[in-house]
Amino acid sequence: MSTLVWFRRDLRLADNPALTAAAATAEPVIPVYIFAPLDESPWGPGSASRWWLHESLSRLGESLRAIGSSLCIRAGENSLMALEELARECGARRIVWNRCYEPAAIARDQEIKTALRGAGLEAESYNSALLHEPWTIRTKNGGPFQVFTAYWRSCKSLDDPAEPKPAPATLRAPASWPASPSRHEHCALSDQPDTTSYPAPPHALRPLARQLCAPPPPPSATNILTPYSMEPHYMDD
Repeated sequence: MSTLVWFRRDLRLADNPALTAAAATAEPVIPVYIFAPLDESPWGPGSASRWWLHESLSRLGESLRAIGSSLCIRAGENSLMALEELARECGARRIVWNRCYEPAAIARDQEIKTALRGAGLEAESYNSALLHEPWTIRTKNGGPFQVFTAYWRSCKSLDDPAEPKPAPATLRAPASWPASPSRHEHCALSDQPDTTSYPAPPHALRPLARQLCAPPPPPSATNILTPYSMEPHYMDD
């Protein structure tokens, strides 16, 4: 039996609750990324986003290999079908991932979780992106706050978020790895976008973030960080 860790926007090893939970078990861990652009329809990734995704997945694969693991990449019409197929192939009993928060994504993820559990699999999701999730901060009537001061007061009354966890030192590998493309053809582009002003992630991100925090941050730092804030998150430890 093994655990599938479904990577999505959080293409990193540190500060990744789903990966931390999987690594804490004695089971083999299979990291997987599923390229299913129809899941994002009608807001599927454009050419530049696919190129950034290709680069981020390459870096993630390198980081996983450094701790004795590997990244399985699958493409499909939708994520649920790909997850079910991979779980059958690997004999996985558990699938974990980190949550997204757009209304359509919440509905889709709930359908996926329900379907996986209905198939006899364990399915769990985690918070890797927010200090406090939307449903943890509500008015006395159970609705969302509409005044910032009241919202902020409610936030401060909650316990502090947990400290980010470091990247696992190692991941237990399965007896055999599932098939995966040697290159991410489904994410790569025939014509790369102009990235001369925006070095590919993740290597340039940390020094740029330090520039942004320096008083006062140079305008070039804030401008150059823009695409990093819009694309899948990846920052090595």
